[in-house]
Order: sequence, then structure tokens, then C-alpha cells
Amino acid sequence: MKNLLKIIIISFCFITPSLADDIRDFQIEGISVGDSLLKMYTEAQIKGWSKKDYKSKKYSRFNMKDNRLETYDEIQFHYLTNDKNYTVQSITAGIFFEDLSECFKKQFNVFDDIKKFLSDTKTDFIEKIDGGRTDKQSNVYRMTFNLESAAIIEVACVDWDDGMEWEDHLRVAVNDEKFLQWIQEEAYE
Repeated sequence: MKNLLKIIIISFCFITPSLADDIRDFQIEGISVGDSLLKMYTEAQIKGWSKKDYKSKKYSRFNMKDNRLETYDEIQFHYLTNDKNYTVQSITAGIFFEDLSECFKKQFNVFDDIKKFLSDTKTDFIEKIDGGRTDKQSNVYRMTFNLESAAIIEVACVDWDDGMEWEDHLRVAVNDEKFLQWIQEEAYE
């Protein structure tokens, strides 16, 4: 557990406070918003693992459980569907937990570590009951950093309903403002 926290802390250590509002300064597993997925994956891998399952096809998502991941169990990227460079617009990484209390400990540690670099940034804590696209209810305990650019960094514990097929997890996400607008206004319409 301590090693995992150290890796997360180290990933944020190269951010200087004067640059911290630029979403591109934050890395998850060595990749940032604005980087090409081709930095880590081949075009065949990206095409093979990408999904266009939103109603709006403007963005595609690429999920990967990759044994090269050092900190997280799984990672998800979003990119503009027609972008041949596969430029990352959103990164979400997860660590699975059987014990939600362990997730909360990790969430607060990660949030506190990021806060050291974003001390002047507006933060929110939101507990949301989310039925999503099913009749099951799940709880999402979300802590966010709301950057001046309208981009958001999120650290959340997701507690899926017992009947759901997914695992409870810590989610760390870095989302650019255009992607956030799309996900809220177009993705499911």
C-alpha cells in the first residue's frame, strides 16, 4: 500500500505550482491529456480495444488492463474518433478494492497529495447515488479539483451495488474541458 502511494506521489512531484493549472502537466502512468496514445500503444491495439458505444460518436474510448501499468489495475482513455493521432482528451485510471474503507483511505491520501500542488484551486466533495443506465444504485464519493481552464481532476471511490458486474474502485481522472462538456451534453443524447 505504501509503495502504491509513493508512486502516485512521485507522479505529481514534477508539477510546479505555477504550471499546475495546465491539465497537460498531470500524468497518469506516464501519459497526459494532449499526448498521443501511439506513445504507449500501437494503432492496431488502439483500434482493437476502442469502443464507440456512446450515442454521440464524436469520442471513442480505449480501455486497457495492461501488465505494464505500475500503479493502476486498469486505464481508460478518450480521444476524438476521427483523430488519426489518437490525442488523449481524458484519462481515467482505477485501482480495485474489496474493502471500501481502504478505498477511502487511498482517496484522501491522493487528494491531499494533489492539493499540495493545487492549494489555490477550488475543490468539491460530492456524494452521488448513481443509477446510471441500470435499475441498480451505486454510490460515487467524488473529490474534484476544478481548474481555471474548466478542466477537472477527480479522485473518487465508486461503490457499485452488490448486483452489479463491476468492482468497487478508486478512480483518478484527468479530463479536459471540451471532453467534459461533450460527456455532459452530447454523449448520451
